[in-house]
Amino acid sequence: MAKKPAELKTESDYESVDDSARFIGSRSRVYQLLNTGRLRGKKDGKKTHIEVESRREYLDSLPPYESGHQPKALADARRAARTRNSEAV
Repeated sequence: MAKKPAELKTESDYESVDDSARFIGSRSRVYQLLNTGRLRGKKDGKKTHIEVESRREYLDSLPPYESGHQPKALADARRAARTRNSEAV
């Protein structure tokens, strides 16, 4: 039985780092995700092309937004700052 050929990717399957950053937040975050393997991309000289499907997979893997919810570390840091400020008075 012959192997099925890999699907060829088209130009629309990739986007620029700037385009990905519009969804993810910043260019540096896009490069962090590339370096950790959470995003897949291709290099063409100096230009980096981000695989759109990998960006979608990354965003789908994030937890849902909950109104009024703060990550525990952020809440702890804010609480500690308020405590320091009240002790200084």
